[in-house]
Amino acid sequence: MEAFHEKCPRCGALVHKVAGRCKHCKADLVAIRGSSEALPPRAAPQAEPSKKFTKTSAKRTTRLPLAIAALLALIAGMGIGALAERFLASGNRSVIPSSARGR
Repeated sequence: MEAFHEKCPRCGALVHKVAGRCKHCKADLVAIRGSSEALPPRAAPQAEPSKKFTKTSAKRTTRLPLAIAALLALIAGMGIGALAERFLASGNRSVIPSSARGR
């Protein structure tokens, strides 16, 4: 990795040797390399807490809608089953209404 990277003269972080700007401190590396004097080293930036979703929080956010959808599907299935049971228990096994059969 050292063959392709060097330390930034300003912040000390590793950057690519052909980079024009440090991705950490945004220093203009072309100007720094061209000048005879290097800038004084700057303290490394403090890491800010990430506000991105982690894998575990992403799992939690996708589990809740899936659980709700499964519960609704279960309730709908039970309702359809109860209607079918009622329909079959009435003895009317025909889908065509009795008023339309005589025509």
